[in-house]
Amino acid sequence: MSRKTACFTIAALTMFGTISQTAAGGRAVECYEPVRSPAVYDTVYEHVLVSPSGQQVDYTPAIYGTRERVVMTVPAQVTYEIVPAVTRTVYRTVRIDGGGYS
Repeated sequence: MSRKTACFTIAALTMFGTISQTAAGGRAVECYEPVRSPAVYDTVYEHVLVSPSGQQVDYTPAIYGTRERVVMTVPAQVTYEIVPAVTRTVYRTVRIDGGGYS
């Protein structure tokens, strides 16, 4: 019988323990209330390695192809040419005096 009594006592104590927490606002009551202090922020300057040093070589291959473009093969120039006058002899009959009475 003492075993039943011990189990009953443990069950009763457990029940009373949960009731006291509920009566106290749903949480255990402590001697010291927790104090909430705001977070402290500050600026810290430090050197940080962003990327290690090294070499980078970019290879650009040659581009082959054909294209059409205007190229000056002979520069502009001015030439002078003397063209002689063309002459010929033309014979015609011309009346010099109309005649008449004097």
